[in-house]
Amino acid sequence: MRDRSPWHDPTLRRQARELVPVVHGWRRRWVAAHEAGHFLVAAYLGHLPASIGIDVGTLMRSGLVRTGTRARPLSPTAWGAVILAGGLAQRRLGVPETLGTEEDREQFAALGLTASGARRACRLAEHVLDRVWPDLEPLAEAVAEHTVLAGETALAYLLAVRAPAEEALRAISGGDLVGSYAALVDARCEREQRPRAAKPGVISD
Repeated sequence: MRDRSPWHDPTLRRQARELVPVVHGWRRRWVAAHEAGHFLVAAYLGHLPASIGIDVGTLMRSGLVRTGTRARPLSPTAWGAVILAGGLAQRRLGVPETLGTEEDREQFAALGLTASGARRACRLAEHVLDRVWPDLEPLAEAVAEHTVLAGETALAYLLAVRAPAEEALRAISGGDLVGSYAALVDARCEREQRPRAAKPGVISD
């Protein structure tokens, strides 16, 4: 019979209990990153979700991005990209893409996309995720800390921390958070892709 006595060691039990909050915190962060992937891709494509949040139950099984009834509708391909973005985001962080994405896969299948449509959705998700990636970590941290954020609050927060103060204030007070966020992302990507001017006296190859 297998010796079970090591599992009754009080030191091991104490160490296991000490690991629980560490594991819980790690799970909380990657679930928040998964939801941030959904949210940011949706926002960039023009749809502002009503809220973004995570399940804070003991097992931390799931997160949530709740769509808004008044937000701009998206095409099936764009919705497919939004659905795929959560799993793609967590994969980039080293978490298997299939972990905790059962509901996403069901929603994606329910779109009824053709094989070519599914590939287009995947390419779109990857492309948009590349563009919004710098914003994923700060949004995920905010969600992990606050549990639930209204969609307007989440975008206003990103504009406040990413855009120059006057520009952020105009965007927030103007009300077009989605358009302002997309413009912010596009401007950032353009700056990053712009070739740097050679310094005087330096010959570049």
